[in-house]
Amino acid sequence: MLGSGSASNRIRYATVTYDATGVTLRVGERLLGDATLDGVTDFSDLAKLAQNYNAVVTGGDPWLACGGCHRRS
Repeated sequence: MLGSGSASNRIRYATVTYDATGVTLRVGERLLGDATLDGVTDFSDLAKLAQNYNAVVTGGDPWLACGGCHRRS
């Protein structure tokens, strides 16, 4: 997380990618509360949050690992 986004309901984040050519840092924005990362906050976001309530994050980006419910194996 980098800080406030372009509006009060958005947050800036950075994603790091490592490959053979080096490191790429991609900066973007997410809507607060958008657990499904589909650009809106609705019941499906609440459902994703409820399904993963109290889950333990074992590494990586906690939003993507748990809050976004895009679990890594």
